[in-house]
Amino acid sequence: MICCCTEHRPKGFTWKINDKQLFDKYRKLLKNMIVQLIDKYDIKKFISGMALGADTDFAETIIQLKEQYKIKLLCALPCKNQCLKWNSSDIMRYKNVLKKADEIEVISQQYTSTCMYERNKFMVDNSNIVLAIWNGNKKGGTWQTINYAKSKQKQIVYIRLDKIEDMEVKI
Repeated sequence: MICCCTEHRPKGFTWKINDKQLFDKYRKLLKNMIVQLIDKYDIKKFISGMALGADTDFAETIIQLKEQYKIKLLCALPCKNQCLKWNSSDIMRYKNVLKKADEIEVISQQYTSTCMYERNKFMVDNSNIVLAIWNGNKKGGTWQTINYAKSKQKQIVYIRLDKIEDMEVKI
């Protein structure tokens, strides 16, 4: 079984990313959700789109759990120069994840207007389950990916960023 994750960039978080208490709760929910997915569905591989924000959080959590659960991480890059305009600390984090990935799939050799969408399609098409870290907004790439996953009849589980304060992980 394979699980991909669709999620928001930092600006899509419904609370300030520097709110340590909420950020810690979100990271704990993310880790608990991944462990529950492994336990319930025997997930062996996880796919991250490697964007800023929750994509990177997801990938780092998979790396943290790799040895204990014998799982693999596939990084699906929309284009070779994905991190070209990022700041140096985000680039360092990105490269660190890529070094620890089990597989890397590059969708496009260069940035195109559709490479992010093609990356998202690739992730859904190659997964059984989609973890959506979603803020409730019915616009943008995360919402498009959720709808694409629904059209492909994929099982979707959610972490709702707009309800993080009250959320408990249950799948």
